Amino acid sequence: MLARLFVIFGGIFVLVLCAALVVPYFVDWTGYRAEFEREASAILGRKVTVQGDATARLLPFPSVTFSNVAVAGGPDGQPAMTVETFSMDAELAPFLRGEVLIFDMRLVRPRATIDIAADGTVDWAMRPSSPFDLNQIAIEKLTVTDGEIALRHAAGGRSHLVSEINSTISAKSLAGPWRMDGTLRLDGLQATVGASTGRAEGDGQMRVRLKVDPDAYPLVIETDGNAGIVNGAALYSGQFKISGVDRGDADKVAAELRGSDGETVKVVAGKPVPGFRLNGKFALNHQKLGIDEFRFETGPLDNPYTADGKASVDLGLKPRFSIEASGAQVQFDETMGGSGTGLTLQKRIAALEQALVALPKPTIPGTVEVRLPAVVAGDTTVRDVHLSAEPTDGGWSVKSLAATLPGRATLEADGQLSVQNRFGFTGSLLLAVAQPSGFAAWLSKDVDEAIRRLPAAGFKAKVDLSEDRQAFSDLELILGKAKFSGRIDSSQPQGARPSVLMQLEGGALDVDGLAAFASIFVSDKGANRFADRDLDFQIKAGPVSAGGLTADTVDTALRLRQGLLEIDRLSVGGLAGASISATGRVKDFPASPTGKLDASVVAVDLKPLIDVAAQHYPDNAVLKGLADRVATFPELFQDTRIDFVASAADNGDGTTGLAMSGQGKAGGSAFSASLSGKGAPGRLAEAPLMLTFNARNPDATALLALYGLPTLPLGMLGEANTDITANGSLAGGLKTSFRLAGNDFKADFEGTVTASPQGPTARGKIGLEAADIEPWLMTTGVGLPGMGTGLPATLTAQADYGNGLLVLDTLDGKLNGGAVSGDVNLDVKGGLPHLSGALSLDDLDLDPMVTSLFGDSALASTGDGTWPSTPFSRKSSLPFTADLDLTTGVLIAGPHASARDATFSLKLDPGEIRVSDLKAKFLGGSLDGLFDLKNTDGTGLFSGQMRLVDADLASVLPGAGVSGRTNISTALSTSGKSVDAMIAALSGSGTATLQGLSIAGVNPDAFGTFIAKADAIGRDIDAAKTAGFAPQVASAGDFAATGTDIAFTVAGGTLRAPPVNFENPAATLSADLSADLNAGTVSARGAITYKPGDETLVGSEPAMNFSAEGPFGAIKRQFDSEPLAQFLTQRALEKEQQRVEAMQAALLEKQRLRREVRYYAALQADRDAAAAEEQRKLEEAARQKAEADARAAAEAKARADAEAQQRAADAAAKAQAEQERRRAEEAQRIAAEEKARLEAERKAAQQQPSQATQPPQVERAPLPPTSDGTPATPKGNPFTIENLLKSLP
Repeated sequence: MLARLFVIFGGIFVLVLCAALVVPYFVDWTGYRAEFEREASAILGRKVTVQGDATARLLPFPSVTFSNVAVAGGPDGQPAMTVETFSMDAELAPFLRGEVLIFDMRLVRPRATIDIAADGTVDWAMRPSSPFDLNQIAIEKLTVTDGEIALRHAAGGRSHLVSEINSTISAKSLAGPWRMDGTLRLDGLQATVGASTGRAEGDGQMRVRLKVDPDAYPLVIETDGNAGIVNGAALYSGQFKISGVDRGDADKVAAELRGSDGETVKVVAGKPVPGFRLNGKFALNHQKLGIDEFRFETGPLDNPYTADGKASVDLGLKPRFSIEASGAQVQFDETMGGSGTGLTLQKRIAALEQALVALPKPTIPGTVEVRLPAVVAGDTTVRDVHLSAEPTDGGWSVKSLAATLPGRATLEADGQLSVQNRFGFTGSLLLAVAQPSGFAAWLSKDVDEAIRRLPAAGFKAKVDLSEDRQAFSDLELILGKAKFSGRIDSSQPQGARPSVLMQLEGGALDVDGLAAFASIFVSDKGANRFADRDLDFQIKAGPVSAGGLTADTVDTALRLRQGLLEIDRLSVGGLAGASISATGRVKDFPASPTGKLDASVVAVDLKPLIDVAAQHYPDNAVLKGLADRVATFPELFQDTRIDFVASAADNGDGTTGLAMSGQGKAGGSAFSASLSGKGAPGRLAEAPLMLTFNARNPDATALLALYGLPTLPLGMLGEANTDITANGSLAGGLKTSFRLAGNDFKADFEGTVTASPQGPTARGKIGLEAADIEPWLMTTGVGLPGMGTGLPATLTAQADYGNGLLVLDTLDGKLNGGAVSGDVNLDVKGGLPHLSGALSLDDLDLDPMVTSLFGDSALASTGDGTWPSTPFSRKSSLPFTADLDLTTGVLIAGPHASARDATFSLKLDPGEIRVSDLKAKFLGGSLDGLFDLKNTDGTGLFSGQMRLVDADLASVLPGAGVSGRTNISTALSTSGKSVDAMIAALSGSGTATLQGLSIAGVNPDAFGTFIAKADAIGRDIDAAKTAGFAPQVASAGDFAATGTDIAFTVAGGTLRAPPVNFENPAATLSADLSADLNAGTVSARGAITYKPGDETLVGSEPAMNFSAEGPFGAIKRQFDSEPLAQFLTQRALEKEQQRVEAMQAALLEKQRLRREVRYYAALQADRDAAAAEEQRKLEEAARQKAEADARAAAEAKARADAEAQQRAADAAAKAQAEQERRRAEEAQRIAAEEKARLEAERKAAQQQPSQATQPPQVERAPLPPTSDGTPATPKGNPFTIENLLKSLP
């Protein structure tokens, strides 16, 4: 409306400008201010004042500018509208037609006040009068900068401010349609707004579409309806849609949450799912916003989850809202539930807190009633949801909440939920879990097997849950069949030490069920959350089940206060055949513990206990190491009895003395160990230590397992013993001597072992000597194809070990009689050993590595020449990974590929072999390139690039009969479940350059011989006779060709090259080349086209088709002389035709002469008859008709005579052609004389008018038909003179 007003103002100015064509280029319109103010006030119905300047310009286009324009009628005598600067540029030509086209209008800092009265009337609802037709005024661009509109709503007693309006507006006419895009703030809320309208209808209605995108909320609001002014009151009704949007980067597929423990949680979103959609019908007036129906949708667009409801907002003096929703199932953003199982309770609470805090805050009272059969949020489905709540200051009053959580868990709650300042819940809480495994899997990352065995679980308590305290009082706890009572109180007060109090009493106890409940207090990684807080823990129960184990009794009481750990009693009896007992008192725990601990362990097998401990404390390196060892060698800790004593005492000089000793038996090994030393707290790494350990076992496999090496119970090693002694300090180093000795085997180390923050380090000399190392390798699980023939080994190196990395410098020795040297790093941190460095070897065979990658059976020869079809193994058996730079005298890759002087980089991964930077001598040339082989769950993948330079072509294609030099470059890739499948899927491309090419068995100079043999046969040459000599002639020679480049492709295991030409001075060899790698065959089909020189024929070339096909190394070549036979046959026919055409030309000439003789003879006869007739006419004029009849008879007789003469002439023409020609010449002479005589008689007759008459017409014999270039088709055989003459008439 305001923009329309200023358009009218501008139109007045432009019309004035059009009338003032003679004024100066720039005009000062200040003097016309009064006139303008009067006209504008009349149009608007309010007083308009231009307090600033008004300037205008006519050329090059009409332009007007106002400053400080004010429109009266605002509250308290203030202006209803002000504009700091208004400027407008218009097109001049449309004004001359009575139209207004404004291509640029600018409003700077417009300020307006709009009052909405109690009855809904709008003070600006009047329609300004205009001297223009609104349909003739168009705006291409209207820019509003820093606008502001104050809306004063009398019915609600409130005001709203629309500020920072920055928008671009356009209109095809002032009657519409309009379009607006821009940004604004509504009561401080920043939003992006887009609007479009239709044309104003006769009843004042206009269709209006709005789109609002508030920055503070992840949603977009869209409306589409009719707006208008009815009795001065504004109304807007139609349809609305509210859609959830993702404010993050469109390319991100993960959102981040932060739990109460400070840990970042990534919630993977995967494929984007549309946000929620809320749509319905609305009606808005000054009193109420009514939404009689709405539908809430979530999930996929084609199959959404829906909920229906209604809502209303009273906009009166006592505003209030009401929302009622019910439906089928709704789905919220995954961040509320997490995508995938395993989020902890704290992280789910953090996600829920984030979602609740992000909800729009109601500023008026109201009620929310929700009944939904299911709510889906990420991996969480909550069923049978019933919620009744009202907003309160800082949160919500939950009158009642009932829902069914995952795991068939029933939740009931009532109380106060705080979402502002302090997020928490106070009230009553009941949770009954019918399927604890499902509930625990949803609630926490760690799902123990014991949890899955729980038939039911639940609790009822009064709760006070907040960020700094979680209190459960009057707790009734049910875990399976066990019932407990007591209380749990965990507090984290600000500025004070956190504490946990847990008091539980019961009968039979499943500790795994308790651990599932206690996962709220234990991190999902097994780390103790009690380490930084005071702990009081008392529990009595029995029997107790833990991790599948059952202890008859558990009785414990311990306290942890400011570093003082007191173990009054810890007794576990009947724990999987083991008994553990301990007592002790430890001060300064765990920073500088001193005290004494006595413990003993007696077990039939410690493996179950070790496994459970390692599972619950995965970060403990000792437990993890023991679990790994016992997993690979289950007998390691059978029949165990261990007694140990540990004590730590303050020596009074700032140092602490430590002594530990233990002895016992386990797994058949008798061992003893001792450790002693002293040091200052915090400086234990500098403390002097003495360590001894010795063990002996009749089976060396047990000792290897004890040292952490992978072992197989093969029984191949026999007795072994080991000794370790170490003296020194962890920081300064322990001088260590290690020895492991067995039958014909010795491994030793002499050096220094040092402790570091990354773990122990060692440096020294190592040695290995074995008459046959294969049994030791096979026992440790290292097996390679070809093993079983013995592998003597003698190796020495300088070793440097640290952080799981063993560096072997100056490695030297022999393996299986072949020299080995280099520098190698062995990394054992990640499971499989990893080798890196550089090695030099006498020879290296890649076949064992490929066999380990895909499996022995998958690469076994079929014996019939076909590719193996046995599926690849699903898992590679490569015994180690590697990243090595290798130099080898001989590199073997399969039975047919052997390269010399090879250097390359070899990378081995658990399912991959990668060779790069390869350089070697191969097939008489130089080879470089790279390739990659992978085994991905039984699917083989290959990709590679190779370049072979200056190779011997005869070596590249053995048995193909070609020689020369070649450069080949190719890139190939494939995948498959077996070797034959990979060959069948092989694809790629490449190029080959051939130099000095010679093809044996192809004679380029055979054309002359072909011609000679064909001429000897003569015109009887045909395909059969050609086939009798052509193949032998064509194969009697070598085809020397110029250099050629060939581009080829590989698809489906077949190599194909486009047609290629090989040039020779005497011939061109063209061929289509292909090689079927699936069948191991080669195919070349093409033609040898000889250069005929003077023997060139139109439409035919002298060529020999050929084919060369067969398996690699046994290619058979065949020639097809059909094209050559066609050429030779056509050549013979053309020669015969040339001879016949010469004879035919002579005959045609004779016939022409005969026709001329007949013509002139007939002409003479006609003239004689005409003369006689004319004489008779002169004599008998009266008998003209009879004379005519006689003349006709004479003419018929003349024709008959002429025909008789022609037949006689034809009979005599064979012997007297020359004589007839002379007679014809004589006849021509006589005819000429007769013509002269008749001419004289005619002139004489003209002098006798009465006797004048026309001379008779002479009928001439027909001339021979004009030749159209096509020779007459002869009768019979056209290639003999006799038959040709017989065919003539």
